[in-house]
Amino acid sequence: MALRARVTVLERSRSLLAGNLALLDRFFAEWSDVFDWVRPRAACVGFPRLDPAYPVEEFAVRLVEQEGVLLVPGSIYDYPGNRFRVGFGHADLPAALAGLERFLRRELGRRAA
Repeated sequence: MALRARVTVLERSRSLLAGNLALLDRFFAEWSDVFDWVRPRAACVGFPRLDPAYPVEEFAVRLVEQEGVLLVPGSIYDYPGNRFRVGFGHADLPAALAGLERFLRRELGRRAA
C-alpha cells in the first residue's frame, strides 16, 4: 500500500524534514553562543556541539528530567566533543525545541543571543 502511495508518502516526508530543518536553523542561529550547528547535507540527523561549559551528559539528564526532551549525547555513538544527536524526521520536533528553549532560558537565566 505504501508503494502505491509513494509519491504522497515521500512528499509528506520531504515537507516535514524541510520544515523541521528550517526550525533547527532558526533555533541554532538564535542560540549560536551556546551551540555550533552544521546543517546536515543529506541526512535527517545532525550532531550539534554544545558549549564545553555545559557538559552534554549532565545537560541531557537535566533536560529530560525538567522538560521531557531527550537529547542523546554523542558519546553514546563514540562521537567526539561535547555533541549530541538531533533527528528531525519527527512531527513533534517543534514541541521538543520549545521545551529545549524553556530549559535554556531557565538554566542560563537569559533569552536567546
